[in-house]
Amino acid sequence: MQEIPEILDKLKQKLANGVSLAVEFADGAGSAEFFGSGIKPLLNAVLSAAPLLYGAVCADKIVGKAAALLFVYAKARFVYAELISDLALKVLRFYGVSCAFAKLVPYIQNRLQTGQCPTELLCSDTANPDEALRRLCEFMNNGS
Repeated sequence: MQEIPEILDKLKQKLANGVSLAVEFADGAGSAEFFGSGIKPLLNAVLSAAPLLYGAVCADKIVGKAAALLFVYAKARFVYAELISDLALKVLRFYGVSCAFAKLVPYIQNRLQTGQCPTELLCSDTANPDEALRRLCEFMNNGS
């Protein structure tokens, strides 16, 4: 498998070109790109391809606590975030997921920048990846 810095350069370029989530699968098994806003691209990736994310190197534009728990759920090997919250960083480190980031913030803001991201709030009181996935699926299925 390629070295992480080499992979990250490719994944960061994909983010710069409009990809929301870029993934390089383990053992050179290929790569994938996911598009959309918020946590939906990552949630869709976990729901449709969780086994492929095992051991993967992932790059995401924004990683809050909910996203960090999804990366843990999928057993990603490495996560890069352009923007990451304190809680997300703590989750990734607690679970032993290597990570890097461009900017660290106290919390992820909602789209209107009037408060905290609703999915980060939704998962604020859990450190359980399975519970986070359940909550996020329920939240998305209720029209959010």
